Amino acid sequence: MSYNKIMDKENRESANNLCQRALALSPDIYKIICSIVRDSHDSEDIQQDAIILALTKSESYAPSRGSIDVWLKTLAANRARDYLRYRKTRSKILVNSLDIDYCIIRDTRAKEPYEIAQLSESRERIRDYLARISDEQRTLLEDHYYNGQTTIEISRRLNVPQRTIKSRIHKAKEMLHQAFLDEFA
Repeated sequence: MSYNKIMDKENRESANNLCQRALALSPDIYKIICSIVRDSHDSEDIQQDAIILALTKSESYAPSRGSIDVWLKTLAANRARDYLRYRKTRSKILVNSLDIDYCIIRDTRAKEPYEIAQLSESRERIRDYLARISDEQRTLLEDHYYNGQTTIEISRRLNVPQRTIKSRIHKAKEMLHQAFLDEFA
């Protein structure tokens, strides 16, 4: 809803009613968002975004599809899911499966030159850290974290007990952590 539309009396009353209803449902909306996001600080921000979105998109509400309460709760839940997708995309590290040395970080936030430079430095650091562990450890980390394979799937493929895979992954993470500490110690 544009600013001009809100200014006419009928739409201003409609926006007030929607705002009052959103505030009344605020605890329920917060619980829904928190159950999806599982972070209280992010949930508060998403709740505010959802209410603002409801006010700006109030014309998309169709009474024939359900009550205003259901619409607001659905909008909030969708906003929380959108946030999770954004966060996953934003921080996802994609690794070229053919050669781990060509590590690519995709970060949709980087728009400024200094942010791009920081990402470039991060790529170099990750390459350096990964070069300090064995090929087997790199492959395990790639399979588990970047390709999304479970420890059970990896253990079946390698014909090794699952606990062994977990131990190897843990050891690889320790090695990466130690490489990080060595650099900044």
